[in-house]
Amino acid sequence: MIVIALMTMMLAGAPVWASQDESPARVPMTVLIYDGFGVAADDIMAARAEADAIFREAGIAPDWFHCGLGEGQRHGPSDRCKSGVGSDVIIVRLRRSSRLGESYRLALGEAQIDTQAHMGSIATVFADRVARTSDRAGANARGVMGRVIAHEIGHLLIGTNHHSTNGLMRAVWSDLELRRPIGNEWHFSASEARCMRAEIARRSERVGEPGDERRSECDATRRHSSSAKSWRAR
Repeated sequence: MIVIALMTMMLAGAPVWASQDESPARVPMTVLIYDGFGVAADDIMAARAEADAIFREAGIAPDWFHCGLGEGQRHGPSDRCKSGVGSDVIIVRLRRSSRLGESYRLALGEAQIDTQAHMGSIATVFADRVARTSDRAGANARGVMGRVIAHEIGHLLIGTNHHSTNGLMRAVWSDLELRRPIGNEWHFSASEARCMRAEIARRSERVGEPGDERRSECDATRRHSSSAKSWRAR
């Protein structure tokens, strides 16, 4: 979950960031985007490109399907859009929030996590809040949407709504950071990247096979996450 508010603290620490060289053979991931808001196709493409770059640096190769559902839009050419949720599929819904309010107090997105199984497949991005926050911060709305998409998918794959202290999964974003092009603050850490790659592989292996009790690569990453409090930005 992502909430915008004032930030008065400096982020500390020197995390190790994911590197393209760490996993040359990227793990494939299927992502279906269902647009219930009516975001322009060009804006979705640009947001996808932003998120795609973040994931590819983490050793993950997303296969994106734009499934439409906005006014005047139709399903993509692939039947993949009609298959719906599955353990090996990530769904991202672009929606209008139930209330707008002050953008710095409301979540830009949310991830539905089974906290017992540490799994989730459905994330929601509130397109109206992204637009309002980006306008207030003077940031590129397409880039912000892409980062929110990547952040929420990160929650689904890591299996927790808790946050890290640095990087894309941190609890604090600032308006200044939102205006910057991609830097260290918009990357997954190396441990997060390893966790997500392992989880994608596990999900693929577990399709139709419940009851896998093997130790997860994500256990250590989850233990070092901070509380599930909403992240803040200025």
